[in-house]
Amino acid sequence: MKVEEKVILDTDYADDMAILDNSGEGLQESTDLLAHYSSYAGLKINAKKTQCMAVSKCASQRPFIRGDCIELSVGAEVWNTTKKQMKRLEVFHQTSLRRILRIKWFYHVSNEEVLRRAGIKPVETFISAARLRWYGHVVRMPDYRIPKFLLNWKPNYGKRSRGRPRKDWKSCVLEDAATFTGVKDINNSKTETLAANRVQWRNMLRRQRDVCNAGHSND
Repeated sequence: MKVEEKVILDTDYADDMAILDNSGEGLQESTDLLAHYSSYAGLKINAKKTQCMAVSKCASQRPFIRGDCIELSVGAEVWNTTKKQMKRLEVFHQTSLRRILRIKWFYHVSNEEVLRRAGIKPVETFISAARLRWYGHVVRMPDYRIPKFLLNWKPNYGKRSRGRPRKDWKSCVLEDAATFTGVKDINNSKTETLAANRVQWRNMLRRQRDVCNAGHSND
């Protein structure tokens, strides 16, 4: 991936590293090289703590480390979810809650009642809060930071495929902000202004977290 004249091969934070590549084969090669040279310093990649995210219409083969397949998982902060995907996630959420609460299917308990008994909100609220939390962090970053640059970056080359445009991440953020703030016609400028105020943004997320725990204490 190129940002201006820079080629970004990995992003690091503390002791975490994210390797970037535009193909499954390249990602596997980079993973092998990282594992190989890390071993010289006595370091070993923990496959169970390593995850893979495919940003594509079709997922690629997961990389592996010495026979251990890396779990394919992503952080909800960067999901651009559709209604169909959210419905499937909520089905899993409901199934899990019913097992925990020991609610059998023949009890004919509604989904709303299950959430009430569990004292929790739909899974969509958790995902929305995670997206908004990350969006706030990025908006408040200095302009030279890569995440801040990429927030409004548009590629100069390439051509999108035919058909309806895919729902992007910022569209999801606007929908989340409209739900959390109650402002239906909120736009990018207004959302960015609200997120720039850390206290105000954090309080908005906390009001939701008071009910559903959808966030961290340091939002």
